[in-house]
Amino acid sequence: MSWVIVSKKGLVIRNHGQKAATPYLRKWMATLSGDHPKKSLCLDIGCGNLRNTALALEHGFRVLPIDHHDDAVVQKDVGNEPLPVKDGRGDLILLQFMLMFLTPKERTHLYSEVNRVAAPGAHVVIELEDVKSAVAPSSIKAVLKGMGQGWEVVNQGKKNCILKKVPMRVSQMIRLARRASSSCR
Repeated sequence: MSWVIVSKKGLVIRNHGQKAATPYLRKWMATLSGDHPKKSLCLDIGCGNLRNTALALEHGFRVLPIDHHDDAVVQKDVGNEPLPVKDGRGDLILLQFMLMFLTPKERTHLYSEVNRVAAPGAHVVIELEDVKSAVAPSSIKAVLKGMGQGWEVVNQGKKNCILKKVPMRVSQMIRLARRASSSCR
């Protein structure tokens, strides 16, 4: 399928079918899109050549492609800047083959931002590159630890996973409120 996206600088980005979305995302997209109403917001963080953006658009998502390069539709340094989305608005968040470009500190910032913008019931699709690097996350297990609590694992492989944000239980909210109030004394 061919598509055209116009970037913030007016650059026309075209795909004439030469690049397909990742096999993992193609396998799961019908299930993911079925869990969210049409026009739900997808954040394609580290969108690169927009191949995953195109697949999300084909499945009815509104997509906000984000990358650090000049011709990205939304240009952001995701390891240091806030994501340009209000709290709890993201329904599908794609973190595919991009975490290895961030330092541990930058990943911590990004995980915090993903937690902030993810709506209850949101899905996060994570794929890791199989690279040896001092800064690349060592495993999906390391990424899951970094994402923190409040996520259910929908699917997990050696280098990929899908998470679903689960609402906090009342007991968890009370425990957090008590910790916060005791630390203020």
